[in-house]
Amino acid sequence: MKHPPQLAYCARSLAVPDDRVREIAVTWDLALELADDGHLDEAFWRRAGVPLATVQAWWLHEAHPIHPDPLLRERAAARILETLALAERLRAPRMLGVCGFGDDVADRPFERCVEFFALLTSRARDAGLIVLLEPLSPRRCSAMWDPAELVRLAALLDAPDVFRLCLDTGHLMDSGFELDAFFDDFDSAVDEVQLKGPLSEPPVPSMSVRRWLAALPGETAVLSV
Repeated sequence: MKHPPQLAYCARSLAVPDDRVREIAVTWDLALELADDGHLDEAFWRRAGVPLATVQAWWLHEAHPIHPDPLLRERAAARILETLALAERLRAPRMLGVCGFGDDVADRPFERCVEFFALLTSRARDAGLIVLLEPLSPRRCSAMWDPAELVRLAALLDAPDVFRLCLDTGHLMDSGFELDAFFDDFDSAVDEVQLKGPLSEPPVPSMSVRRWLAALPGETAVLSV
């Protein structure tokens, strides 16, 4: 029998005040997923006394491994190590990243993602951190949006103790997938599931979450809203 996942609330610094986010987490006994968006108050969260599930490398929406500008690709390679170190200092067990954002991307996006994330392997392993790879949708990025490509990326990185998958139901719907059929057929383990509606709207109560988690192979560690 599978263990239930840790429930987490996903918060960005500019959306809800930090003290209110902390209150929500304490009231509902939730872990938190924080976004490293350039405004994260590290000192506040180090003393907040609430469990952290994941730190998102949110800034990858601007500088990322498949950006057409090589200077921004270099900036992303340096910055991702900073986010990894931040997650380590906050004692969050996971850091989440995406491959890219936008319609204009560099050539050979898959190979560039392999090179980019491979740089993290030894550093993440030394820190005991899991790096989550999340596919977006064609509405958000013109390349590396198919979950099958992220499965292939994780396999080629060949470090299952470091690289694992995160799936966002909103991005899946925006990609044209029917969710019940998708989860019934998906045969790779998923460490985190994020619940959202299309176009990143809030999830709806009718979502078949229990069915999806049961259909996925292995155990899903985090269910984030």
